[in-house]
Amino acid sequence: MSGIRYPHLFKPIRLGGTVFKNRIFASPTGFRDFTAEDFITPDGCAYYERKALGGAASVCVGETCVSNAFGKHGEQHLVLDNPKAANSLGRLCNIVQRHGAVCSAELQHAGWAANRHRDTPGPAYAPIDGEHDGRFVPAMPDSAIEDTIEHWGRAAGFAKRVGFGMVTLHAGHGWQLHQWMSPLTNTRRDRWGVRLKTACACPFQFCSPYGAMSAQTIPSRCASPAPRLTKAGTA
Repeated sequence: MSGIRYPHLFKPIRLGGTVFKNRIFASPTGFRDFTAEDFITPDGCAYYERKALGGAASVCVGETCVSNAFGKHGEQHLVLDNPKAANSLGRLCNIVQRHGAVCSAELQHAGWAANRHRDTPGPAYAPIDGEHDGRFVPAMPDSAIEDTIEHWGRAAGFAKRVGFGMVTLHAGHGWQLHQWMSPLTNTRRDRWGVRLKTACACPFQFCSPYGAMSAQTIPSRCASPAPRLTKAGTA
């Protein structure tokens, strides 16, 4: 065993109160075959089941949206604020978990890219005023920030209730948390602005209620891009 480069790869690991059977965590991926109500289909469940059958300790369901009204970047999305989705998502979790894998939900919000898919683009907010995808997107006021924080918290609690064993914060690819973490796109001068010493804390500040709703009993992780160095810091 001394010649093995990663001797602990197939050993169990405990994160909080959850035991993972090995150290292989499948990356978040989406599956775009939904019902008209944005429920996952049997084919979608089979897609994630194959990852669990392959031996991954955690299977992550990508881009589960925290807000149906304000967070979707496409016509169809798995959403975590629709109680009617509980049965189909719970079935998905059971299918993954019966093979010994932990099912994780990747929490996502499109930020300024929200609702751009509509014939008449719907509401969206950005950290600061600006034009995105050919439309003006206003800066998010404090009241909307507080509402968004509640959306993240309720989504995490809903994910836990339907059977997900972990939540992953999607803080990359230019979506909402990434927009607020980057000094290139968040130049606010209030308490929500990015400072080098607080940039890494931003997603957890934004999602603080979700800790009380989920992270005390299930693990959580944050998926963010590799940093780019700029004069303002990392982006």
